[in-house]
Amino acid sequence: MTGDMETGGEAQDPQVSPSAPTIAPEPPPDPLFSRVIGVILSPVTTFRNVVTRPAWVGAFVIYLIAIGLSTVVYSLNVDWEALMRSQFEDSLGWKLASSLVPEEKLSEVEHGAVEEILSTGAGGMTLLTTANTITGGAIGFIVMGIIFATLFYLMGALGDLKLGRIYFDGFLCFLMFIAWAIIGAIVRGLFGSEARDALPWQAGVNTIFLFAFLYVVYKTVERQPAFKKLMSVYAHGMTISVVASLLVIVVVLIQREPLTVGPDQVLRSNIAALAGMKGSGLVATILGALDIFTLWQLVTLTIGFAAATGLSIWMTASITFLPWGFVTMVKIAAAALFGA
Repeated sequence: MTGDMETGGEAQDPQVSPSAPTIAPEPPPDPLFSRVIGVILSPVTTFRNVVTRPAWVGAFVIYLIAIGLSTVVYSLNVDWEALMRSQFEDSLGWKLASSLVPEEKLSEVEHGAVEEILSTGAGGMTLLTTANTITGGAIGFIVMGIIFATLFYLMGALGDLKLGRIYFDGFLCFLMFIAWAIIGAIVRGLFGSEARDALPWQAGVNTIFLFAFLYVVYKTVERQPAFKKLMSVYAHGMTISVVASLLVIVVVLIQREPLTVGPDQVLRSNIAALAGMKGSGLVATILGALDIFTLWQLVTLTIGFAAATGLSIWMTASITFLPWGFVTMVKIAAAALFGA
C-alpha cells in the first residue's frame, strides 16, 4: 500500500530500469517539394538535410517525368525527316564514318533511316523517342552514380562502401541493356520495313525492360547506406535537368514552325548556340561544351557531394567535374581530327 502511494499508485515492473533511456525515432526527410525547390534556392542547407536523411526515389521520379514530358512535347513538334537529314550532315560520327565507309553505303544507311522514320510516323516516333529517353535517363543515372562512387571511394571518402557489390549490380544492368537491345533489334527485324506494325511489340519490350531495370536500380541504391547517401545527392542534383526540361517545353510550345534541331539545341543555352555556331568543328565543340545548365548542375552536385563526403569544396569539384571534362576532351580531340 505504502509502495503504491510512493509511486503514484502505479506498480513498477522490477525487470525494467526506471532510468532506461528512450530512443527517439529518426525524423522523416523534408517534404519532396521543399527539397527540390531548396536545391535551387538554398543548395547548401538542402543537401545537408538530404545527407542527414537520405531519400532519392521522389527526386529521381520527378527527373524521369520531366525528361519524358519534354520529349513528348518536342517529338510532337519536330520535322523528323528534316531533323534526321541534318543530323547526318552535322554529326561528327557521320563524318568519321564517311572517312571509313564508301559514300554509296552511307547513302543507303541514310535512306534506310529516313524510310524507317516515315514508316513509323510521328506518333510512333514520339512513343519510341520518349521511351528511349526515359530509359536512357535511368541508365545514365546508375552509370554516373557508379562512376562518382568509384571516384569518391578512391579518395577515401566512402570507406564503408562495398564497391565490388556495386560493380556486380552495374554488370547486371549492363546485361539487361544488352538483352533489351538484342530483343528490340529482333522485333524490328521480324517486321522488316513495316516499322509501324512493330510499335506495339517494341512498346511492350521497352515497358518490361524499364520496370525491370528500375527495380534493379532501386535494389542497388538501397542495398548500401553509403551509396544511398551519394545517390540521394545525385538524384536531387538532377533538379537542374528538370528545370532545363521544363524550359524546353516552353520554348517548343511557342515555336510556330516545326523544329529541325535536336532537343539539346532547343534552349540555345551553350556559348556556341548563342553565337549562332553550328556543326562539329573544333571551336563549335569547345564552345558547345560550355552549357549553362550543365555547368550549373555540376556546381550544384559539387555542393551536395561535399556535404556527403566531407571533402573540401575544391577537392569535390575536381572529382565532380572530372567525367564531364574527360568527355569534353574526347569530343574536342575528335573534332580536331574529323570536324569541319
